[in-house]
Amino acid sequence: MPLLSPSATQQKREVLLTEEKHLADALSDIRTALNDLTAVASLPTEILEEVFGICVSWLYGHQKPKYRLAWTQVCRTWRRISFNSARLWHCIDLCDSRLAHEFLIRSKTAPISIVSASPLKLCTENLQPHANRLQAIDVFLFPDDMVSLFDSIGPNLSSLTHMSLRIPPVSSNLILEIDVSNVTRLMLDCVAIPWDTCGGLTYMSLRGLPTEYAPSLPQLFTIFKSSPDLEYVKLECIAPALADDHPPTDSISLPKLRELVISGKPPLIHTLLSGLILPISARLQFNCPTFDDLNAFLPADQHWRRPEISTLRLSRRAANFIQVGAASWSDEHLDSLISLSSSSPTNNIILSGLTSILDLSHITTIELSSGALFELQPNFVWEFLTQTMNLNCLRIAPHYNLDELFHVLTPLLPPSDSGHVCPHLTTISFGKPGEMWGDFGDLWLKPLFALAKARHTNSVPFSLVEFKQCKLNQNTVELFDGIVAGVSICEQLNIPPSRRSIFG
Repeated sequence: MPLLSPSATQQKREVLLTEEKHLADALSDIRTALNDLTAVASLPTEILEEVFGICVSWLYGHQKPKYRLAWTQVCRTWRRISFNSARLWHCIDLCDSRLAHEFLIRSKTAPISIVSASPLKLCTENLQPHANRLQAIDVFLFPDDMVSLFDSIGPNLSSLTHMSLRIPPVSSNLILEIDVSNVTRLMLDCVAIPWDTCGGLTYMSLRGLPTEYAPSLPQLFTIFKSSPDLEYVKLECIAPALADDHPPTDSISLPKLRELVISGKPPLIHTLLSGLILPISARLQFNCPTFDDLNAFLPADQHWRRPEISTLRLSRRAANFIQVGAASWSDEHLDSLISLSSSSPTNNIILSGLTSILDLSHITTIELSSGALFELQPNFVWEFLTQTMNLNCLRIAPHYNLDELFHVLTPLLPPSDSGHVCPHLTTISFGKPGEMWGDFGDLWLKPLFALAKARHTNSVPFSLVEFKQCKLNQNTVELFDGIVAGVSICEQLNIPPSRRSIFG
């Protein structure tokens, strides 16, 4: 190829560049036409916005995508839709200064939420001009950074409706002088605020507040009174001063309450419950460090005798009252209507006091978790089972002390004036999903056979005996032939969904 002069070379270069541009534009038009023929191109803008919303949510998960905004670079249409949808950019992560700045711009005038995934770094620049559209705050920060955040936002929190403030457990408690009068969902962990500004709440969770930071009981009752639409209340490890504090003269009704969770000493729980009127459908969860009597924290005049409670699950340190229709050994949160727990063994106390708070005639199923029978006094077991006259199913998790239970269930000769214990008990089940009971046959098969034979002889027989993961074989079925109508053996290891993660 002959050498060209500099001017000719430049002219040739310009011609080729022009041709290249035309070809690139033509290829782009062809690619656009091909993209328009794909199924995704026919999706309405509203559907694409929902898909992009899911992509944005991944930015705040534990495992962030490598290319965090990749969908905005797929094509011009997707990029245009993404940038024109202000609501996609409403959540501002204060731990990412670059994205926080971009999201503040792209969110335009839409309501915004600010979050922090880590307390180790914080970007609070340029927040003050956007304070009037701040709708939610969910941050986990050190106390000094928390103060800095609210200083940067300024006093204008009129649009704030959701607030969740947490500080690391190694930090000291914090008091923030802010106005939360418009907040409807309030979650505070070791953070205090002017409690007199709280009202109109639908959700309240307070945790880790000693006496000098916690709201007083009068302040708590004032919050309840000014929040008739409360649906959820959780009070965990808070210590209002109890001296000279009494429940209000007129009880406060919370007709929409779905769940009440209180962790504290019995006097606090008793005082709070004495001043509230709760709907019969509310789920209740109480945790005490220790208690000597159920009536110490459950007021006698409350309506605990719920007919929809059919199952009682006992463990060494807890009791769960489960609703009708729940699956066996259900760990579904919604199935538990009342839960009582303690850091010390409470099974004797719970058994001896149940009759004062519960109509035991409605109990048709009892589940004994592992350890429930440990240190349990036989007289409490006998008295309790004599009052559960409609019990028809007994489920027992792996135990190593069934002697006393079998003794109580064995019919007396002659029967007592009230008849045999648990005359309607027809099903007894051994084992729990996910828990092996490999030595059941060696320890308890013969005592169980003696119990089943005694009940059959005295006309109160078992209709069904179940064994789950008890390492038994078909010979067991033949052993009970003639004294039990049915025997079920299941050796498949069924792991409940709530526990599967630990098995990989």
